[in-house]
Amino acid sequence: MYSRIQDLANAVVRRQLDRRNFLRRAGQLGIGASAATYFLNRAQSTALAADFDWQKHKGTTVKLLLNKHPYADAMIANLETFKSMTGMEVTYDVFPEDVYFDKVTAA
Repeated sequence: MYSRIQDLANAVVRRQLDRRNFLRRAGQLGIGASAATYFLNRAQSTALAADFDWQKHKGTTVKLLLNKHPYADAMIANLETFKSMTGMEVTYDVFPEDVYFDKVTAA
């Protein structure tokens, strides 16, 4: 079922299907207007992301100053994905919060 809705949303992005027909067909599949709008929005976001040049800054290095926090741990866990998508190198330092603000101010 999900793939059929995704196909409909992609047809809208490719301008093969207008919004009215998309909503009608999604309704035939038993999808409410809010869910149909969600999938339409997602397809449009995907189309916008397709034009983004992930390799534009390949070979450059980004230095991150992070404070010790769960969001920083989550970011560090995904750095390899970021590196493979962008071709950028990432270095980082993690500081306790009281030291972090001194480092950021000095940088």
